[in-house]
Amino acid sequence: MTLSEIKKADAGSWFDPRFAGETIPTLRDLLRLTKGTVITVIEIKQENIADKVIKDIEDADAVGEVVLISFHASALRDAQAINPRIPRAFLIGGVEPLSELSPILDLIHSSAEVGAGTLNLSAKIISPRLVKESRRRGIGVWAWTVDDETEIKRLLEMGVTGITSNYPERVCSVLRT
Repeated sequence: MTLSEIKKADAGSWFDPRFAGETIPTLRDLLRLTKGTVITVIEIKQENIADKVIKDIEDADAVGEVVLISFHASALRDAQAINPRIPRAFLIGGVEPLSELSPILDLIHSSAEVGAGTLNLSAKIISPRLVKESRRRGIGVWAWTVDDETEIKRLLEMGVTGITSNYPERVCSVLRT
């Protein structure tokens, strides 16, 4: 689809008839809309597009209002080279908690290597030792995707610095208690 076709698409009626006619914003439109209100986390889902993403961020004067995340080390390296003032987080998946020091240090090294100040990890691999070792070295730890309030509380008590959830109100509820 072309941008023109995307801009003509009805993005709201599937959700509720009240939203019929809502259009899909470009990244630049979104950044202008949210300017001064939130930190926008932008996932770079493919390699070789960091320059275009960063141009939109700079054009929207949003350098201080975004964090770039990616599973692609090369995308984060490119972002660092283009504009090192934009914070980056390295996305990493997995299924088992990491508690042995060697793989934890490998993750921390990988994060530093791509200029990411944060590890953005599948909640399944986060352990108290991983959080402790990362934080001790100045690397933040974000957890994804956490929808259960008990798990949100457990991760916050462990010291994670961010949580991705499909239910942000649950995260807010836990933070208020």
